[in-house]
Amino acid sequence: MTAPSGPHSGGHRQIHYAGYAGMAPIPALGLTLLLSNDYSHALPRWDYSTDRLVAYFASGEHNAVLQCFVQFFAITLVLLFIAGLTEALRPSGRPAVFAAAIRPAASVVVALYLLSTMLWLMTAIGAGHHTMDATLVRFTYEASIFMWQLTQPAVALTVFATGMALRESAAFPRWTVRYSFATSLLGLPNTFLVLTDSGWLSPGGWPSLGLYALFFVWTAVLGALMTRIPAEAPTACPDPRPSVDVPS
Repeated sequence: MTAPSGPHSGGHRQIHYAGYAGMAPIPALGLTLLLSNDYSHALPRWDYSTDRLVAYFASGEHNAVLQCFVQFFAITLVLLFIAGLTEALRPSGRPAVFAAAIRPAASVVVALYLLSTMLWLMTAIGAGHHTMDATLVRFTYEASIFMWQLTQPAVALTVFATGMALRESAAFPRWTVRYSFATSLLGLPNTFLVLTDSGWLSPGGWPSLGLYALFFVWTAVLGALMTRIPAEAPTACPDPRPSVDVPS
């Protein structure tokens, strides 16, 4: 006899733990904002002069380093969230192309966000310890921003693929399908903000940070729902297609 699969097979507690991991980035993002040196722009903005940029990181080096380490742990926990999410969405004997796409797409997101955070850390330490000249500080900052903003297509794919997989799942409310599609679509404009040279839409400002945060609000919402999945929850919706007997 084949053992049952999905949340009801005894792994529901692990899925609950993964759900808590999905909620972790929200307090981390809040702490990151509290440690900002410039609340008018959320983070150092794309249109800062080089001198202002160097002064920002030099005066707030310790805060920036703490921001980065908080982000390292919070972003890494997304991998645990995704592992639990895909387990909760695991279909029973059906084609699962979109469900299979979630993990690699999310792995790209986490890898690029971690690389972006590493570059941010280099910028802060280089400016604070005066081991980088102003040109190099500017370069590492802009490289971090580029990587951060251009991760958005992978974010959109992760969320969209999850939305498609949620259509086949009975473990989550049906509204999560529409919510996932909306989050995927609304976050995409963040990719193109790197083309904005100045103004309130330039990267580092509140609009770009808000679009970035949509993904982590989404992980928190689905994570909260994952903590409530019961042990006996079905994995997949009943197949509406009639069964066909194949003659032997």
